[in-house]
Amino acid sequence: MINALRYQRLTHAKGEGLTAISTELLIAAHRLNLDQELWQELSTSQKELLEYLNRQIPTMLPKAHRWVGEMEEIADTFGAVGLTERTFEGAADIYRFVKETSLGKETPEERDTSRQLADIIAILSQDNI
Repeated sequence: MINALRYQRLTHAKGEGLTAISTELLIAAHRLNLDQELWQELSTSQKELLEYLNRQIPTMLPKAHRWVGEMEEIADTFGAVGLTERTFEGAADIYRFVKETSLGKETPEERDTSRQLADIIAILSQDNI
């Protein structure tokens, strides 16, 4: 049973971990005024990733609070097999950050589904400074 639970946690690691790391990267690029270069790079060399982020980040915002605990559990699972916990502790931190923003406090029903990813990142970049 424990192995099944750990396997389930690991399946979340791919999508939710990637979403967290990408969100943090996009916020950092925006705060460093490098976002236009990053958007250009993603649109030319990482189209599939950009499409994924356009789907995942907007829907993640009102659910960020739920992903904190999941990322912490994945970190614990990695630690239990001798790998670093820090990657997913960092993912938990970014979800903790997002949940405290104005966008993270919206409900799935309240969120503006027309809001573009670049606008979302701009808002996240200004919140919690």
